[in-house]
Amino acid sequence: MNLSQIEWPTNVEVRTVTLESLRDSHFDELGAICRHPEIWEHTLVSLLDADDFQRWFTNIRALGDEKKVFPFAVRLTSTNKVVGHTALVGIDVEQDNATIAWTWLVPHVWGTSVSVELRLGLLRFAFDKLRAKRVEAKLDNLNERNKRLFVRLGANFEGCHLQYQYRRVSGGRRDAAVFSFLARDWPILSCNIERLVDERLQRQKLK
Repeated sequence: MNLSQIEWPTNVEVRTVTLESLRDSHFDELGAICRHPEIWEHTLVSLLDADDFQRWFTNIRALGDEKKVFPFAVRLTSTNKVVGHTALVGIDVEQDNATIAWTWLVPHVWGTSVSVELRLGLLRFAFDKLRAKRVEAKLDNLNERNKRLFVRLGANFEGCHLQYQYRRVSGGRRDAAVFSFLARDWPILSCNIERLVDERLQRQKLK
């Protein structure tokens, strides 16, 4: 990876969503989304408290400006509303690796094409722009909904890191389910994820 050549800030357009590099103008909409307590059931930290959100936002904006992380607000094109956030973190320029993290969505779009499209956009940015060789995600092993999604996306399940991290919201330690996407698989993966987007959009039309 050569981060000096990466165009940033930038937008990544998918089908019905656009990933917008995080800006100060996203603060109010993201802050409102954070007030949904169900978002934080399987996360390491909670941004339910306004002060916690303020500190997090200030920190991730600064890291984004330095290209140490790549944070995105997720905007739904049809309503022009921000519906969530996602990011690439753990940027390893020597090994060409990155990690998907800080992904959360307003509950009413869970299970829709938005969940798939934001990962498609993020992976496009990672593989096509950053030229990453490996992108991973660590999920709470109790988060069955997200684990099923990553299987549908075609991610490699690499097993669990047992008792990996403290679950600061609900207490105790969590096992982390590790998934990965590899650059060598990206041409096929991208086509499969596009088809999954088609499936979800078609299902939404029938409702």
